[in-house]
Parts: sequence; structure tokens; C-alpha cells
Amino acid sequence: MKHKYYTYIAMQKMSRCFILLFSGAVLTFLQGYVAVHYLKAQPSSACLTCSLESDLLSYSTLALVPLTGLLLVFGYLRVQNGLFIATTLLLLMISWAVIDTMIFDDRVASWSTFTTAELWLASLVGCLLPVMAGGIAWWGIAYFTTRRYEHKVS
Repeated sequence: MKHKYYTYIAMQKMSRCFILLFSGAVLTFLQGYVAVHYLKAQPSSACLTCSLESDLLSYSTLALVPLTGLLLVFGYLRVQNGLFIATTLLLLMISWAVIDTMIFDDRVASWSTFTTAELWLASLVGCLLPVMAGGIAWWGIAYFTTRRYEHKVS
């Protein structure tokens, strides 16, 4: 009977990780698309035929690698839900701002003369609201996902 219980818990953890990774991937793409949609008509300096969506898809993997690592480490260490949600939220929001800045740099700043400070300022002003909205959505998803499984495991 214990074997079935541990299998049940392992399946819960795997499904929670899948839900969180899938949500992180979708939110990363959506947040980036909303934040830099106005740059869709601008050509990329790295690839003149690349679309904004393909750039977003490739840059979005940058946010998922550390998120996967955090999920594995926090799952192994059994970190409290509040610390887990706060850390992943901070990581994702920083990743989103960096991705938006990279796309802004690739499509706007590389064709002009922006200083580093001007680049970050212009990019962060443009992505502030989408990053905050994505952060609120991530908090809700992570909170309800971890809360749902917390009661069943305890």
C-alpha cells in the first residue's frame, strides 16, 4: 500500500512541474508578444527574414532553463511554497525584462545609437506593464497549483 502512495505523490509532483513549466512557457511567450508587439514591422538586425514570433520563441527558452533548474532544486529541497513562488516570480520577471530588452536591442537599438542606459530605460518603460501583468498571472498559477497539491500530500 505504501508503494502506491509514493507513486501517487511522485505523479502529483510531476504533474505540478509540468503545469508550472507549461504555464511559464506560455506566459513568457505571451508577455513578450504583448510587450514588443509594436516592433513586429521592424526588421531584426541578426536575421532580416526572421519574424517576431520566431525570435520570441527562441528567446523564451532562456527563461525556461533556469525555471526548470529551480523547480528541480526546490522540489528536491522541499522549499516552502511562499519562498518557491517568490523566487520563481523574481526569476521570471527578470528573464522577461531581459528578453524584451534583447528584442528591443535587436530590432531598434542596433539600427540606431543608443547608449546602454538609454537601451535599458527605453526597453523597461515599454515592458513594465506586461511584465507586471505576467507576474500577477504567474503568482496566481503557482499559488493555486502549489496550494492544490500541498493539501493532498500533507
